Amino acid sequence: MDLRTTAIACLTSLTAVIGATTMPTSAHAASGTIDRVERAEVAQINQFRRAHGLRPLVVDGTLGRAALWLARDLGRTGRFSHTDSHGRDPFVRLRAFGYPSATWRGENIAAGYAAARPTFLQWRNSPPHRANWLNPRFRAIGIARVHVPGSPYGWYWATSFGSRWTTPAR
Repeated sequence: MDLRTTAIACLTSLTAVIGATTMPTSAHAASGTIDRVERAEVAQINQFRRAHGLRPLVVDGTLGRAALWLARDLGRTGRFSHTDSHGRDPFVRLRAFGYPSATWRGENIAAGYAAARPTFLQWRNSPPHRANWLNPRFRAIGIARVHVPGSPYGWYWATSFGSRWTTPAR
């Protein structure tokens, strides 16, 4: 089984309602902005949502910072899990980044591809990940992709979802 197949097989998704030493090589890491490939991924997700009668997601800075931290952590540690190296699940991690607890929240992760389209297809072909995209309660998204040379998958993606927009992405 190759790494991409393993990554696809390992993809899991979490959605719930509640009441880094290695630097990525992507240019947006220091500035906190999303790059053109990440924007393309968000555009594909929003096109998919519109095709299913849902409003597009707005890119959120708080969710984006949490997604970037997770993508870096996955690459740095070589792990592929929604539980980060500090033992935090997505909901604890989002709260630590300042995202409100009393909101709908979710997360998708993927690995193995630098480009938006194959990552989009990984998520689209996974019912739990697609369910996050089609959750009508979600209004905001944070996204990050990170390249970590020498790591098991090379490229790591994370998207964080929430029902409330909190801060602009840069």
